[in-house]
Parts: sequence; C-alpha cells; structure tokens
Amino acid sequence: MTKINLIIISLSILLNSNDDIKYFDNSPKKITHEDKQIMKEFDKLAYELVEEKHKVLSINKIYTFIKNNKSYIHDYNKILVNLNGALGSKTKRASEYNENITDERNYYNLSINLKYPFYDEKLKKELHNEKIKYNEFLLIMIKDYVLTNQTVIKLKQKLKFYRLKQIRGKLLQKTGIEYLSTRLEIMDNLLTTKDEVIENEIKLKGFKEQLLNLTSKPNELKKLL
Repeated sequence: MTKINLIIISLSILLNSNDDIKYFDNSPKKITHEDKQIMKEFDKLAYELVEEKHKVLSINKIYTFIKNNKSYIHDYNKILVNLNGALGSKTKRASEYNENITDERNYYNLSINLKYPFYDEKLKKELHNEKIKYNEFLLIMIKDYVLTNQTVIKLKQKLKFYRLKQIRGKLLQKTGIEYLSTRLEIMDNLLTTKDEVIENEIKLKGFKEQLLNLTSKPNELKKLL
C-alpha cells in the first residue's frame, strides 16, 4: 500500500468518524441545551456504551467461502503444443456405375494437440505442501482481519465514551466540581484513541483488500466481511 493510499484512507476515516453526533462536544466554551439533555441521560448512555454488543465475524465462514471460490492462477509453462499439418490431392475412384470419374480434389489437414504432463509423486508432494502453507496463510490473514475489526469496534466504542466524559467534564468544571486538568486528561485520551482508530482502520482496509483479491467472487465476500 503506497503512501498516497494511506493518506486517502486516513482522510476518509476522519471525514466519516462522526458516526454518532450526540457524543460530540460542539461548543467547548459554553454549556448548550444539548449538553444538558445528554447529562440527563448520562447514566443510561454510559451503561449502553459499556454493554453494547457487536456481532463477531465468522472465521470459518470466510475461510470456507474463499476456499470454495478461489481466484486461480494457471501455470501454462508445462503445456506442450504439437502442430501437425498436411497438404495433398486425391482422385476419386471409378465405380461400377461410372468408369469415367477423373475428379481431383486438394485437401488440407491441420491439427493442434495440447498436452499437460501428469504429476509425479515428488511434484504431488510439493503441491500438497504448498496447499497446506496456503491454508495456513489464509487462516492467519482471516484471523488478523477479524481481530483488527473487533479492535476497531472497541476503539470506536471507547471513543464515544471519552466524548461523553468530555461533555460531563465541561459541566463539572463550570460548577467548580472538576478541574481543568481532568478535562485535559480526557482530551488527551480522546486524541490517543482517535489515532488508534485511524491506525487500525488502515490495517483493516489492507487486510480486506488482500482477502478480496484471493477470491473470484469479491462482491459476495464483502457481505461476510
């Protein structure tokens, strides 16, 4: 993946990161009506975030789909091509009904034979070992994708929680219950988590592209990812 692609992905993630506007502090200098409404539901919103359930992707389903719909690369180097041709003429033979046939006709024959050699035992063993390596590689790649996907979901969940705390911290600071240093700590956590989301989103997109390239039906695989 090139540097330009990484920049584009990062920008797209930043532009699409506002997935839930109610968790945003849109006016850090003053307490808005929206802030007060959020604080009325703070306990409920915080609990929902902590207890939020997410569907875990099935490694087995993704693995089986790619195995059954692989994008093959054929090795044409082993194909042997034989080209045979013939040119000549022949005369029709006389029959008992007509003895005066002298018709001559030209004929052309052309044949192409394609041969692909059978595998010997050594080559079969090598191919079997390659197949095992490929399966291991595929499982590792799918596992990395699934785990990274879960990491992104948890980080976004964490990001929403910090945004919720940020709004709460603003209200508590205005009333003198909480100090500015506490708000700054929350903001620092927000920035760190945002960076982690972007980093893992980039990894996730890279894993996804690799998996899609391994199948002859990428659009159908996207439904499982």
